[in-house]
Amino acid sequence: MGIWISLLILAVVGLGLKIAKLQHQVNQRLTKEELEEALALFLHDIKKDNEIVIDAFHHQLNRTNEKQSTSVDVKTDTTRSTEKQPELNRDQVVDRIRTYQRNGHHAADIAKTLKIGIREVELIQHVNKQNQNN
Repeated sequence: MGIWISLLILAVVGLGLKIAKLQHQVNQRLTKEELEEALALFLHDIKKDNEIVIDAFHHQLNRTNEKQSTSVDVKTDTTRSTEKQPELNRDQVVDRIRTYQRNGHHAADIAKTLKIGIREVELIQHVNKQNQNN
């Protein structure tokens, strides 16, 4: 009778371990699914924001072209647009974002001006805000 009880206890412990392992695998799957869903939403937001920036850029470009055709020589403006701006290091980008933000510029305008992603600008603004609060 003692052997049967020992075998029963061993079987219950074995089943408990298997259940715990399965539960851990289910939790990992849920976490992976949640992460994939969050990444998909993030990518969707980035795509949407980039489309807004591109539309704003095209709108601004059209307005600029209209102004040029009425009052400015196109030749002088094309030389300005072909000038290559020097690349900025990370600290310079952060400083410029802070300056533009202090001057009341929105993230989309800053991103367009610095030729970086809007999410990057928003992330830097968020980190700056967190640092100011601490």
